[in-house]
Amino acid sequence: PSLMSFLTKFGLVGLSYFASLPGVSMFVGSALPYHRRHQALHWGAALVQACSLASLTWLFVGNADASAYHRLSKAVKHSDGDMTGDLMSTVNGGANSTRPTMWRLGKTKIRLD
Repeated sequence: PSLMSFLTKFGLVGLSYFASLPGVSMFVGSALPYHRRHQALHWGAALVQACSLASLTWLFVGNADASAYHRLSKAVKHSDGDMTGDLMSTVNGGANSTRPTMWRLGKTKIRLD
């Protein structure tokens, strides 16, 4: 699987974020009176950032249909079956090793190399 569709979606999220902030500012500056602009700009920018964060979260944490990122991820599921083993994988794979190499929180995988 190619990452081109993932990178395209990632680029569109970034482009929409950077393009919408000046748009919010221009709209607020032209449509509202002076005493309402600061609060409207604050809430408009917060809405844009929340939508962008939700889109990025969907791309990275969503299921395999959300992006090709999950199909190409090299982090694999740990098969110990206990709660601690599901959260972290260790260097030696044994219970005595204390240095984790990968943290797993839901579908999100964080590798410590």
